[in-house]
Amino acid sequence: MTREEAILILENISALYSKFELSERKAELLLPILEQMDYNGVIKKLTAYAAKEPFPPTIDAISCYLPETNLNLKQMHIWKKEAAQVSTEVKRAFYSQFQQLIEGKATNDND
Repeated sequence: MTREEAILILENISALYSKFELSERKAELLLPILEQMDYNGVIKKLTAYAAKEPFPPTIDAISCYLPETNLNLKQMHIWKKEAAQVSTEVKRAFYSQFQQLIEGKATNDND
């Protein structure tokens, strides 16, 4: 989330809970933590929390992070696109050479 959104979260907590003291120092400590989170997810959690809890939430109680990008899956998609650009003849030649390699390894292992 942006810094402005993180400030809005803290202002919302302050508005909902009169016992939540929002000092400049507290904001300095909490803003970097909130900025790493998903704004919409935090708002949903804060709304649900405020509907049932009389005391201010901890950051953990309203935290919501975006899922991490699966780099392996991303790389597989890149390889799939690259493979789609390889001609059928090249693929057949590669497959034939790969089969010969496997057969050669199997023969050597049995000796």
